[in-house]
Amino acid sequence: MAPAPTLYTMDREARLAGQPENDETKWLRRCLPVFVQPQVDLDNENHLIKILYAFDRNSMDATLSCHLCVIFAGESSYNRKHEHKHNSFATLLYRSFNRHAYERTADINYMEFRGVDLTPDAAQPWQSIYTEDHSGAQRWSQGDKANICNWFSLMHHYETEVPVEEWHIASNSARPYVYLNTCNHMIGETDNNPHLPKHEWINYQFQEGDAYDALAWVKEHIPTKTNLYSICCCCWARNGGGCCDRHVIASRHPKLHGSPDKTHYILHEDDPDNVVPAPKAVKTLKQKRGF
Repeated sequence: MAPAPTLYTMDREARLAGQPENDETKWLRRCLPVFVQPQVDLDNENHLIKILYAFDRNSMDATLSCHLCVIFAGESSYNRKHEHKHNSFATLLYRSFNRHAYERTADINYMEFRGVDLTPDAAQPWQSIYTEDHSGAQRWSQGDKANICNWFSLMHHYETEVPVEEWHIASNSARPYVYLNTCNHMIGETDNNPHLPKHEWINYQFQEGDAYDALAWVKEHIPTKTNLYSICCCCWARNGGGCCDRHVIASRHPKLHGSPDKTHYILHEDDPDNVVPAPKAVKTLKQKRGF
């Protein structure tokens, strides 16, 4: 079995004794986004879990890009008029759709740094961010696609490329502030919800992997939230929550190998100066597996 990818955090050196970090890892520490998430979403256990990254060199013009898969523990629905109020029934239906369509209730969003320059002292280490998960002007629970009175709103996924000049960059770095403007975590360069309290994800885990790795990792490691499959079809619901949360998907997706290395499950509780919040369900799964 191939070794698991090395797991990094933004505040810690690579776990490679005697080996310096490569240019890619140094670039990631300098440039990975600071995600800004409404606190109400953390209150509902939809934390940012980790980032998977993959560098890609264009064979035509030799430009370098960095693809990111942004993994969240889940996503919830909220009342259109009172955006801080959780809509439990709409959330149940939404999770059930995701469970049926994608075999997961965790959320994965995608973005891409373009025009990447790995030179350590590059004045502009990236040129733009491309995504098909841009929020546009949509707000936390007010979407452009469809609305059901004040009860529920569907979001439209906008495809766009935003140049570096339009992003707010964190001081002493090249890290853009990426605002999670909608309840399904679509991103933007401006804060569409200034009235909602926020949490800034300055530190989080990241490791190498592509979209297939992200899906396999989510199915294996992120507990499935309650949905209609886990309620009505509990005898057949694979990874369906509660006693059905069996996490057997790894046998079907061997691309991202599992690892007994406890660093694969670290949630930063070991750093008293930089404690990163984590969902209770993920902590419980970690305890069950002895880490």
